[in-house]
Order: sequence, then structure tokens, then C-alpha cells
Amino acid sequence: MNMIPKSLPPKILYHYCPSDSFYGLAESGNLWLSNSLYSNDPNENRISKNILTDIANDSSKTEIKTFAKKVLDLKFELIDNSAAFVFCMSEKEDDLNQWRIYGDNGYGYSLGFNTNYFVENGYWNLFNNKIRFPTIDKIYLSECIYDYKTQKTIIATLIDLVLKMKVTKESDWIYQFKLFMQFYSSFFKHKSYYAEKHTMQKKNGG
Repeated sequence: MNMIPKSLPPKILYHYCPSDSFYGLAESGNLWLSNSLYSNDPNENRISKNILTDIANDSSKTEIKTFAKKVLDLKFELIDNSAAFVFCMSEKEDDLNQWRIYGDNGYGYSLGFNTNYFVENGYWNLFNNKIRFPTIDKIYLSECIYDYKTQKTIIATLIDLVLKMKVTKESDWIYQFKLFMQFYSSFFKHKSYYAEKHTMQKKNGG
């Protein structure tokens, strides 16, 4: 299933930040990723619950529908505790909305990153253009996904993959699904945040 975009990223992607963030990066030489649970998009973590609710109500596959209901009823809080760290970038070098939200109303910086580094180190290609289980502690770069139907299909596919895993306890299924859903849903955004086109993410163990 080819859900993750196939095309390579633009040569340069831009990260908007206030002055103190820029100076901190310049002085330390380290790039800090943010906890996805503290996103500026208030709908970002709500999207996952809405998707699961829709799958539980209308999936054509009984086993997927049943699993979604169990996650919502019993263990959904585990998803909220999973650690995923992100770094958002835009294709636009000079975007008024990005300056307003992230660039200190124009007094900050728009930092350009050469994406050849990500491609050459395999960060872009680790998805292999299809839904698969992420590797813990790897860094991934992908376009964000704004289409709700595509987001829903991805989550349903993840449920199907988890149900095919060889585990003996239902709690193990729930736990694994929590890790994978938190990873993918961190690439999900509401369409009103379309300017934040790409996300780089490191997935830690939950």
C-alpha cells in the first residue's frame, strides 16, 4: 500500500524559529526535536482518537472494528503516553503564517536545511513507500499527511498488521499498536496547517 509519498523531498526545507532557538542551535551544534504531544496544532492528537472511533463504527472488517473498540474502551490512554519527537519544516522560505506562528512575528529566523543529507543517510527512504513498522530510535523524514481518508486507511492498515503479529497476549497487541499509531499519527495534520509540509521524527520506545 503506497501511502507514504514516493517523491524525494525538495532540495531545501525551512524551519522557522525565534532568535533564542537559533542561537541555541548555533552555539551547541545540536538540533532539538519537540515532543509531539505538545504540538501547536490542537487537533493533532485528537485526530487519532477520531480515526479510531470512525474505524470502530464503520470498518468493513470485523476483527479491525473489534480491535479499534478495545483500544478506545480499555487502553487508549497508553497512546497518549508514547514518546515521539518531531521537527517540522516547510517548503516555503518566506511564509507570513510561518513567521507569525514560529518566527517571532518576523523577528526570528528561517533556517534552510539541505535535504540531501537526509536522503543520503536513508532517512527519507526508510519507509520504502509503504506502511510498515518503524524502527525504534531511527530518524525519519516524510511529508505530512492532511487527507483524513488517507490517515484513516493508514491506521486501519496498522491494526491489520498488528493483528498478524505473533503475540500471545491481547495487551501486547495493544502496546505494539500504541507505538506504531503514535509514530504515524505524528505525521498527521489538519489541513489548516498545510504550510508545515514535512516532519522529521525520531521514535523512542514507549
